[in-house]
Amino acid sequence: MSVQTKQSQKNSNPLFIMGSILFGIVCMNILFIILFRNAVNSYQLIQREMEVLKSDRAITQASDEIFREYTNQISIISSVFPNEQTFPQFLAIFEQSVQKHVSSYQYKFTPVTISEGDKLFLLFTLSIQSDVASLIAFFDELEKLPYMTHITAITAKSPVGFAGNSEYSVGLKLYVQNPFITN
Repeated sequence: MSVQTKQSQKNSNPLFIMGSILFGIVCMNILFIILFRNAVNSYQLIQREMEVLKSDRAITQASDEIFREYTNQISIISSVFPNEQTFPQFLAIFEQSVQKHVSSYQYKFTPVTISEGDKLFLLFTLSIQSDVASLIAFFDELEKLPYMTHITAITAKSPVGFAGNSEYSVGLKLYVQNPFITN
């Protein structure tokens, strides 16, 4: 028998053909199992992501509701702290208060904000000529202003005692919104 005959018998052997088909089916099943497992993992990942998105959406909706509910309170609180646009309005109100009670005054602001924790403020000095009663009336008016101020120091130069006009220097903090740009 020749080599060709043995080769043709080997290729046409039904057992070899069945084995090859069975091997192919097993390989396809393994490939299918791998692909199916990847699909299941992808599906589970998508499900987890959907839950996270639902949670994020709920948080966003809750924060929107809180913001809508407290918008008025937030604006009232924000108005206590002037920003760059409302600073001239503060100066006008402040000068009106000073002019009601004091005949001569001068004020000076620091050009940069100062940080105190998470709060920002501007330091300024008010120099005035006044009697004690007018000074106290001005302090009462200052306390009623719609802005947050803080008196840090008061010095007095009185050539005639407490009864007459004296020269006062008042150190003040004006708390401002954060951020506050002074450039």
